[in-house]
Amino acid sequence: MPSDVLEKYVTDTKLSPEQRGLVEDALRHGNRIEVHGIYDRWAALFLNQRGLRVTQGPFERFAPGRGTKRKDYNYLRPTAMELADGSGGRAVFFFVFPSHEYVHQYAEVIATYVAITKEKLGIGYDVPVQRIHY
Repeated sequence: MPSDVLEKYVTDTKLSPEQRGLVEDALRHGNRIEVHGIYDRWAALFLNQRGLRVTQGPFERFAPGRGTKRKDYNYLRPTAMELADGSGGRAVFFFVFPSHEYVHQYAEVIATYVAITKEKLGIGYDVPVQRIHY
């Protein structure tokens, strides 16, 4: 696949502008990026148990045609937020549908965006995208 087509696919269809902004901020500041397989409705409990607080977000992305006859269901896509722990550390978490395959697929999409964006921002260090399954 030509690189410009891949970049357009990842940038324009898989991440919202707000989600892209969170990833770019994480790259600039060296923060972690994690993809978690967990339902959105469990996110508050998940964050509470780990002593994390939201500093930006949550940012959602919706499928095209949401709420129309074309798409009355399955329109919510992964949610992203920046989190802080008690020691001041920050991370960007993406909450996706909890399946091994979906977590892996979405982490690969984000890793591709990271690779594309890292080059544009002139960042020379590696930023791993962690995949976490529940």
